[in-house]
Amino acid sequence: MRSKLAACEAVADAVPAFLRNSDQVTLAEFRDYAHAILQRHAELRSIAWTPRVLQSERAQFEADRRAEGLADFEIRDLVESSGPVYTFSHPTRAEVRSDYFPVAFNEPATAAEYLGVDITRLRVNWQRMRTAIDNGAPVASPPYRVDGQPELFLTVYAPGFPRGLQLDSVERRRGAVVGVGQVTMKLFEVMPQLQHDANGTADPVAVELTDLGVAESQRVLYVTDRVRLNALREAHGWERRDRITFAGRTWQLTVIADVSAYTNPWLARLTALFCIALTLASALALGARSLVRQLMAEVDRAQRLGPYTLVEKIGSGGMGGSGARSICSSSAQRR
Repeated sequence: MRSKLAACEAVADAVPAFLRNSDQVTLAEFRDYAHAILQRHAELRSIAWTPRVLQSERAQFEADRRAEGLADFEIRDLVESSGPVYTFSHPTRAEVRSDYFPVAFNEPATAAEYLGVDITRLRVNWQRMRTAIDNGAPVASPPYRVDGQPELFLTVYAPGFPRGLQLDSVERRRGAVVGVGQVTMKLFEVMPQLQHDANGTADPVAVELTDLGVAESQRVLYVTDRVRLNALREAHGWERRDRITFAGRTWQLTVIADVSAYTNPWLARLTALFCIALTLASALALGARSLVRQLMAEVDRAQRLGPYTLVEKIGSGGMGGSGARSICSSSAQRR
């Protein structure tokens, strides 16, 4: 899980470097670059590049994109709805402003409707992108859904800056930024635990994902079923917590499970019988060991007595003479 999250952050950070190390990247070149990464990382949904375009550069930027086959390309504004969902039904040409952050490349091609959209007009997205620029480091969004689908996604924003500049303040970073790379991840591919509630199944597992870096009232990013989570917690179900540091965020993944739901009753009975048999066998072994010890003690005592100890020599009668008398005072010694 941590390795996949780290890979997503590394891919996002590599997008600005790829654009920076090339004089001019075409749509075909970016498509080849993105497809090679997407084939190796099944957990990634899309890769995008959002350059900073000044007003003086706008006409040339739009002409270059149209020359690559995007006939209707232009920098556009979208109407923002009341929630974190945006409509693409009536995009309008962006009004004049000092600079823009339009989506220049977005692969795979299924995400082509985002091309040309100025991120600065999308309040939530721009807030995260601006945070990445101000910090000079990748920043991850909270998990979100698209068009009401059950699958969860998150996007990592990674700013790009020219080489060799001293960027020791927010003002300098804002003035020097050349663009922002974006990588969207399929969260279910990274955290399989979150899939327990994806299809409305009655799996006796509850999962909660919280952001430890924000106010307590806003910490919960995702929970499968709050009622089930509380019930399992009160029933003292099996619980595991993992802390994850990723792209400027510190998350905690909590998994609570009803262990009894995973127990096979026949297997439990066989296990109990095996434990009983093992206990009886241990008791018999201990009893037999005690008996053997007693017998060995008797044998050892008889061996220590020996033939010259069983009979005491008196006078010159010798072992078999009349001067010998027995000192075997017990039946055990005599045996």
